[in-house]
Amino acid sequence: MRIVVTGGLGYVGSHLIHALLAAGHQVATVDISTPGVRRDLYRGEEFLQSDLVRIGDLSAEAGFLRRADVVIHLAALIEAAQSVRQPALYYEVNGVATLTALELARRLGAWGFLFASSAAVYGPDAQLPIREEGRPTPNNPYGWSKLMGERVVADVCAANGLESLSLRMFNLIGGDPAVGVVPRGGGLFAAVTEAMAGRRDKVVIYGQAHATRDGTAGRDYLDVRDAARAFLLAIERRGWGHASVNIGSGVETTVREVIEAARAAGGHALASEVAPARPGELAQSLACVDKAAEVLGWRPGRADIPAALAYEHQARQRL
Repeated sequence: MRIVVTGGLGYVGSHLIHALLAAGHQVATVDISTPGVRRDLYRGEEFLQSDLVRIGDLSAEAGFLRRADVVIHLAALIEAAQSVRQPALYYEVNGVATLTALELARRLGAWGFLFASSAAVYGPDAQLPIREEGRPTPNNPYGWSKLMGERVVADVCAANGLESLSLRMFNLIGGDPAVGVVPRGGGLFAAVTEAMAGRRDKVVIYGQAHATRDGTAGRDYLDVRDAARAFLLAIERRGWGHASVNIGSGVETTVREVIEAARAAGGHALASEVAPARPGELAQSLACVDKAAEVLGWRPGRADIPAALAYEHQARQRL
C-alpha cells in the first residue's frame, strides 16, 4: 500500500516508517524538518517539507500529491507542561495541522486516516485501568487538542467517506538502534539518561504523595516498536468505522522505579530531588488494551525499562 506519514521524521514517525518499509509498503513523508543525515532511513522515498499549517505548501508539490491508501497523522506539538503555558499555540498548531492532513487525505483519495492521539485525553478522574468507553476529561490543553482532534477526524472522515481510527498512545520508550531517534523535548527518560551521561546533576521527581506504590507518579510505558506494530496492523485490516483505541502496555511503572533501574544499570548513584507536582500532569496512567486486541488483533509486549534506558542513553550520546 501507499502510505503518507505526517511527522515522519520524529521519534514515532521514524520507527513507523522503518517498519512500513520493512513490510514492503510505499511511504511518503511530510515533516517540518528535513531528513538530513537520516536520509538513509527513507531509501529515496518521497519527502515534502511543510509545517502542515499552510495548505498551500501541499498544493505546490504536484509530484508528491498523487494518491495514497492511508494517511497517518503524527505531526503535533506534544508537551503537556508547555501547553499549559502556551495553550493558544497548541490549539492553533495541532488543530490546523489535523485539518490540513485531513484535506491531504481527501485529495489523495485515501480510504483510511490514522490519527496519533494520546493518553492525555484522559483526566485525573479516569478509573484504572483506563478504558476507551469512559468519558475523557483532559486536564491540559495538549490533551484537549488531541480529544478535539479525534472528534474532527471522525466527523470529517465520515463526511468524506473515509474510515478513521484514533490511536491513544501512552508513554512510548526505547527504540531500534538502526533508527537511533529519541523523543524530542524533555521527559523522565531524557532527564535520567542525561544524568547517566553526566550532563545534569540530578533527576527531579515531581510529586511524591500520589496513590502509587512509592508515592511518585505512575506511567504506562510501551516500546515504540510495539506502537509502530499497532499502526501496521491497522492498515492491514479495514472496518475501523471511526473508533478510538488505547495503545499501551497495561503495566504501571513509577518514576522512582525508573530511576532505580537506571541506578542498577549504571552501577553508580544517581542523585534525585523531590519537587512539587507540575500543573497539567497526571498522577497515574494505565491502559486497558482489550479494545486494541479486538479491533486490531494487537497485543503489547512488555516494556523493558533497562533496555529502553540503554537505548536512549546511547542514542543521546550521538546528538
